[in-house]
Amino acid sequence: MAKEAQLEVGVFQSGKEEALQRQKIKPLSESGKVETTFALAELASGKYEIRAMLKDEKGVQSMEKVAFQYPPAPPSVPSPAKKILSSLPPASKPVSYAIQLSKGGGFKIIR
Repeated sequence: MAKEAQLEVGVFQSGKEEALQRQKIKPLSESGKVETTFALAELASGKYEIRAMLKDEKGVQSMEKVAFQYPPAPPSVPSPAKKILSSLPPASKPVSYAIQLSKGGGFKIIR
């Protein structure tokens, strides 16, 4: 990739071409890994995309999209009436044993 290459990452409303937030990352790291943060708290409820575009002097060379819903759907909690797991096994019975006393105060457990 050319030295002029940059990564442009943005938050878009699904189906729209105008970025709600955009960040340009240049120069690119040697490892090829970058990290960025977007403020999502002010977004209206709806469907969005994060788009990452690798650009150089010739234009967009590569683009990836990830769709998401904001705010995320709440976790689904199953009804208490719904059976999720099988019943626990019956409680085990105590093991029978005996104690044999030894001379001198010791003892031995006998099953």
